[in-house]
Amino acid sequence: PEFSPKAVTLRPIHGALFRYTRLPLLVCLLPTPTVILLTRFLPFWAEIIRFCGLMAFLPAAWWLLLGIFDCHSAGIGVSEAAYTLRYARGFCLHTVVLPRQKISHICLRQSIFQKRRGCCDVLFYSYHERRTVHRVRQLPLSEVQKLPDVK
Repeated sequence: PEFSPKAVTLRPIHGALFRYTRLPLLVCLLPTPTVILLTRFLPFWAEIIRFCGLMAFLPAAWWLLLGIFDCHSAGIGVSEAAYTLRYARGFCLHTVVLPRQKISHICLRQSIFQKRRGCCDVLFYSYHERRTVHRVRQLPLSEVQKLPDVK
């Protein structure tokens, strides 16, 4: 290939694991009380309810594991010709090598909680057949502002 992935040099801040796993953790914990309540009110359907609860838990557990892996693998690598972006979207991890000439603009986004911690989400908008947005979360703001194409 014309562009090869570079090593990630800009990683999420220390302690960002909760931001990556809070929603999957909540979704993992929800089926248990739901199954308990439903089996008490509908004891004849207990086996089906437990099976459905297990089937609801499996994708949530996968999402939780993905969040943990994403926190440890996410980041940005910079070379002279391209950016290497590592992030998760949906139920899979992505590695994108984005040539600099294909970048429409780079946007930094901060929530009120991120402002206190000094971190931000970086959104890369790129030129393709359709508008594509790549989002890398929880990166240190001071280091992101040093990137060559960030204004």
